[in-house]
Amino acid sequence: MDKSKDILIIPRHQVTLRFIEVPSIDPSELKSMVEFQALKELPYSKEEIVTGFRNIGAYKNGFSYIMLAIVKRQLVEEMIAQRGSKPENIRLETESLYLYLVKKSIAKQDKVVLVINIRKDHSEIMIIDKTRPVFSRGIVNGDAWLEEINRSLISYRRDRNNREIEEAVIMHSSDLSIENIKPGIEAYFTYPMNFYEYKEDLNSISLPLEIDLL
Repeated sequence: MDKSKDILIIPRHQVTLRFIEVPSIDPSELKSMVEFQALKELPYSKEEIVTGFRNIGAYKNGFSYIMLAIVKRQLVEEMIAQRGSKPENIRLETESLYLYLVKKSIAKQDKVVLVINIRKDHSEIMIIDKTRPVFSRGIVNGDAWLEEINRSLISYRRDRNNREIEEAVIMHSSDLSIENIKPGIEAYFTYPMNFYEYKEDLNSISLPLEIDLL
């Protein structure tokens, strides 16, 4: 939870996330178009889901590239009930991670970068092509962690439009040791790899967040 505001954070593995292209750059049209797309993604009614989106930018003439987040309303209500009070906002951890990667130039203008952000209980895999996120998956940490990473990369490669990964960045907070899994990670990947340790709480840094799942 954000230290300066009453904010609830939803991790990637609890959310359906899509990167979509919408045929409009008009902000007044985007919301209804994105909501329509969200209803096509899951077999639920409009009343059963909560949606939020971030406009990443225009990558083709007349099209907007959207990070679309969809979560079941029941999950949101259960999270609020568990904490005992309604927050000011419900933010998506994926959006915070993406903005941090751009801010710190970990997402690079000229490369396809695989980022794995390791948290205490869960991890997120994100692939960024020239600062544009093109793939994301959340996993719960466990004994099959590397196998889940492999499944994610297989899923990414199934789309022939996706370019080959050129570099990997393994991220973790300074209060989390990854020494026990580091040798396995180094042995698994064949492309250049960097380990990145951060001291900040990515969810409490002041970033221009747009997705609100409240």
